[in-house]
Amino acid sequence: PSPSWRSEAVYTNLDSVSFPDLAWEYLRRNPVYNKKFADFKKFGAKLIWMLSLNAGVCDFPADPRKTAEQQPIYWSAIASVEVLTLSPLPPSWLPSSDFVWPAIASMRRAADGRHLYVGQQRQQVWLINHPLPNAAHGVLIPLDNTLPQRLAAAAAFWRMLNGKPQLRASAATTHRRSRLILGLRALDGREAGASYRELAQGIFGVVRVPDGRAWKTHDLRSRVVRLVADASALRDGGYRVLLRSAPAFKPDGGVPFSKAPTSN
Repeated sequence: PSPSWRSEAVYTNLDSVSFPDLAWEYLRRNPVYNKKFADFKKFGAKLIWMLSLNAGVCDFPADPRKTAEQQPIYWSAIASVEVLTLSPLPPSWLPSSDFVWPAIASMRRAADGRHLYVGQQRQQVWLINHPLPNAAHGVLIPLDNTLPQRLAAAAAFWRMLNGKPQLRASAATTHRRSRLILGLRALDGREAGASYRELAQGIFGVVRVPDGRAWKTHDLRSRVVRLVADASALRDGGYRVLLRSAPAFKPDGGVPFSKAPTSN
């Protein structure tokens, strides 16, 4: 968490990050997660980490002192709709002659396969069943209410493989991201001991915050209280919603055929 919560500039690096990266910003402020990670580092026991997965939905321990830019955050494919699950196709399905794997930024090996971040877009990929190097691969997508979002992630991966530009986020997504960043500033301010009034002054400006009794019933006070409450809920488990908030696939370039789910 940033001690400089009053400075908007400190958080500008979050303006273009993905929703999973914003989810990590909330999770790494979670005191339960921090305690479990400290126990993991102290005792070095995998069991301790496995028992803490209900606090964090990462496949591998991630240091809460570091951002997603400083370390790879491996989310569970069940939790995040942006994690692509790739599996080898039957041997009769020959690999495409023009398919070239993007550069691997990081990789973890586990009993269930390989977990990677690939390409400049930092796409998280789960290669199951330890596939052969030259095997043809397909994307596994469950037939549930996350299918439109997972299709969009697969399409974005295909665009990256073929050198096509990624689609821009919608205005609604940009607005939501701005509010999520304000929530992080509010959490950091409260952690630093700021009152609701001080939060309002630091986030919205001193001149907008009234003096005396007028503050008790002012709209800014209600907004700050609500901002802290919403941000606290995200920190304490609600960040999982952000892992399922990717844009839905638009089959005809028009209206998405499904809205993003709002809960697990």
